[in-house]
Amino acid sequence: IYPLTDMVRQIGLEHVEVATLLPPGANPHTFEPTPAQMREVAAARVIVCIGAGLDTWATKLLAARSGPVTVVTITDGLQLLGAGPGHEAHGGDPHIWVDPVLMRDHAVPAIAAALSQVDPENQAAFGSAAATFQAALTQLDTDIRTALGPLPNRDYVAFHSAWRYFGARYDLPI
Repeated sequence: IYPLTDMVRQIGLEHVEVATLLPPGANPHTFEPTPAQMREVAAARVIVCIGAGLDTWATKLLAARSGPVTVVTITDGLQLLGAGPGHEAHGGDPHIWVDPVLMRDHAVPAIAAALSQVDPENQAAFGSAAATFQAALTQLDTDIRTALGPLPNRDYVAFHSAWRYFGARYDLPI
């Protein structure tokens, strides 16, 4: 998905070539990869997935490829919020990318470690870029807290259940 694509680009800098498999607006529950995307997966050294049932199509692609690949599943090891609509069978809400602190503390280090594992010559660059990205996420968290802090009414309307992590992080009803 695009949020992960952006993270990998910001951490990998010019040392990585990144492809988004799920196009913006595509439904992850009905997505079917193209033959060109299947070739991209076959050639990839690192695959970054959300997990928690959001990208099961990626798991099927990985099973069909041969050769070594490092897979980062961002939701692995996290205590997920209860499943929202469409995710009941997978034990948790996969929409963690709307929480900048969770991404800073969990996803960024996992991505930097995976890139360093497959390209140890650029480990220092990945570590430095990850630290820069983490600082930006810290600033984003501060900005959001500053903007929301004085609001007496914490209610909001969201058209998708994906905003539950954001709500939980910033004391908004979920």
